[in-house]
Amino acid sequence: MGKVYSVSEITMVLKECLDGVPFFNELSVRGEVSNFKRYAFGCYFDIKDENCPLPCVYFAKDPGYHSFQAKNGDQLVLTGRLSVYPKQGRYQFYVKDAKSEGTGSLIERREALKKKLAGEGLFDESRKRKLPPFPRRVGIVTACPSAALSDIVRNTYNRYPLAELIVYPALVQGDSAPNSLINAISLAQKGKLDILIIARGGGSLEDLAAFDDEKVVRAVSSSSVVTVTAIGHEIDFTLVDFVSDKRVSTPTAAAASIFPDLSQIQEWVYDEERSLFDAANRHIIKAKEKLGLLSSRSYFLRPEAVYGPQKDRIENLTRRLENAASMALERNINKVDMLSKRLTVIDPGMVLKRGYSISLVDGKPITSVAQAHRGQVMETRLSDGIIHSEILEE
Repeated sequence: MGKVYSVSEITMVLKECLDGVPFFNELSVRGEVSNFKRYAFGCYFDIKDENCPLPCVYFAKDPGYHSFQAKNGDQLVLTGRLSVYPKQGRYQFYVKDAKSEGTGSLIERREALKKKLAGEGLFDESRKRKLPPFPRRVGIVTACPSAALSDIVRNTYNRYPLAELIVYPALVQGDSAPNSLINAISLAQKGKLDILIIARGGGSLEDLAAFDDEKVVRAVSSSSVVTVTAIGHEIDFTLVDFVSDKRVSTPTAAAASIFPDLSQIQEWVYDEERSLFDAANRHIIKAKEKLGLLSSRSYFLRPEAVYGPQKDRIENLTRRLENAASMALERNINKVDMLSKRLTVIDPGMVLKRGYSISLVDGKPITSVAQAHRGQVMETRLSDGIIHSEILEE
């Protein structure tokens, strides 16, 4: 075995090799800016083509830096040197000058797709659905394991432990990520969920490219479940953010945006309970005060003073009613006696007792001799019986 080198030694050998070759000390390179970050001392970014990224640094002390206004997606031609940054063990391009060549193809394609989808109405606010106030079953589409998933789970159970979380693992970066995301979203539609979270941690424009894929965007827009996107950092926006029902800035913020705080709910319940108790207590106090006032009234202290006059009035009315009834009864008795006497006078039986009789032929009274005919049988009714006779002459 030959000499064993330390990592630092290997790194420094590489740095010396690059620094010692004139070709690497004065280079111009073309590419598209991504993962741009600006600091007080300068800025870090990647410049890339379709295949590879190249880490770059542009220090504020270098000429032309203060007029450098690049952003993600810009197409630049950079002049500088290629070397190794020992502390991180990586090679990077030290920029000395930068010229803009417009917007890069990745940004252009993204903007063209954004315009197309917006024209179809997929970004309209009218399509946005409201989040349920107390979700119980929540799905999460993200890489598993991942920091994004850990943040969501931890914050959910700290905030609202009643929730049930169902994870649908998916790739969130790389060429296979779009199909993986679509499959996970499709599977989640069968889970009887209240909300579906689609999450990923931060990254460069290329890292988040799967969430700008047209098929993924359409899968999110057609979701039957209310969707929440929590992708990247505060400043990161992907196309799925525009079609989801709600976009939150980071996975860490997802739980606070979706779930109520159980401790706040409990505090609210306690406050409402105290308010109800206080209100009930006030009603009881008022009722006692009213009862005290009423109990001091004369009809409670001397009830006979109230019902005595009413009792006398009732007794007087009773006597008057009895007298009126007695007089009405007497009048009716006299009237009945009078009518009875009149009926007695005109009673046919009484007439027969006085010596009169009545004759009937065929059951009909005869009041004239013209009504009688020879051979007919006639009934003669007397007070004590009936005589049957035959008419011999008319």
